[in-house]
Amino acid sequence: MSDLLRELSTQGSSFAALVKASESEQRKLGYFHTLHEIFEQPECWVQTAHAMAAHATQLSDWLDAGDKSSGLLLTGSGSSYYIGASLAPTLQASLDIPVRAVPSGWLLLNLDELITRHAVPGVVSFGRSGNSPESTAAVDLVLQERPECRHLIVTCNSEGKLATQYPDQTQIVLDERVHDKSLVMTNSFTNMWLAGRFLGYLRNTDLYDSLMNDIATTGRRLLTNGSERLFTIATGSYKSVLFLGSGARFGAAQEASLKMLEMSSGRIATRADTYLGVRHGPLSFVQPDTLIVCFISSDERLRAYELDLVGELIAKGLGSSLVLVGVKIPREMLRDDAISFSYELVETLTDNELSILDVVVGQLLGFFRCLHEGLKPDKPSPDNVITRVVRPFVIHAK
Repeated sequence: MSDLLRELSTQGSSFAALVKASESEQRKLGYFHTLHEIFEQPECWVQTAHAMAAHATQLSDWLDAGDKSSGLLLTGSGSSYYIGASLAPTLQASLDIPVRAVPSGWLLLNLDELITRHAVPGVVSFGRSGNSPESTAAVDLVLQERPECRHLIVTCNSEGKLATQYPDQTQIVLDERVHDKSLVMTNSFTNMWLAGRFLGYLRNTDLYDSLMNDIATTGRRLLTNGSERLFTIATGSYKSVLFLGSGARFGAAQEASLKMLEMSSGRIATRADTYLGVRHGPLSFVQPDTLIVCFISSDERLRAYELDLVGELIAKGLGSSLVLVGVKIPREMLRDDAISFSYELVETLTDNELSILDVVVGQLLGFFRCLHEGLKPDKPSPDNVITRVVRPFVIHAK
């Protein structure tokens, strides 16, 4: 048991009982792997950040060799795509080049629309196992049709296809410890995010190392001081959840939405949207039994727009409850059934880093709801509708 879980086991709370259970009991109830993978994250983040220093020269050469005007294309399947979605705005600002995220399936089906004949973006492929059929097929297709494009592969599995089939491409293979055993991606997601974030700090690796340590410190505080509150929120009375975020934190909202959907085996309907976009029809998703989770920006201008929407939700009496997640949430925005969940933030962190904490909030909400529904977080799909790695399917020739 990690020191963090050992500390939590001493608390007199409903959540503490889950931690105190023996390993055999945790395995029997189907949450052993997910519990440990979520709560080991801060420790793993420090290790991953330190390990990235060895890749600095290799990645600088890879980045410098590319056409700056074509930028980067971040891709992956499922949660791996949302890594790219939460990184793209941040990397674009850090590198001052175009950066966009697309699902591997889009790249496989719509290559000509995404990478024109005259464009040579660097393609960054994220994959936990590296064995998703469309992830490897997309790399194969780009190599065949756009051979000028350079590739960077980020994976957690040294034995997966992404790591073994492309030895001539630049690779970052993370430590086996972050290769999740659970069906749902948690530790793998955040550590691949950290690896991708390193691209924005190649000219200042000391700052990267310092910021990632600050993220780990804040993450420990979140898990230590926030788990019981999130347990209470997750086990409340609702049948759907709307996650809202802006910029990089919209990518986090998408991942949080997927975590709740996966871990509830579809019993909880979910949606992710932006604060301005949700007004254009998707607000009709919100029903009296909808939990609304708002990732609130620390940027004053963005926050103003976000709080305008929160005020509108309150005025219309929408949803069963509001959860406002962020830094220094205004008290006047809290109605009787609203919950303010504030990060105990290290001052150096901005919205660019807050997205990884939002993802952890989504992981905990999904984990606790899964158990509340009588499901097993390590394998939450009792009928195997979804599996840890998507089963092979036919890849049709272009």
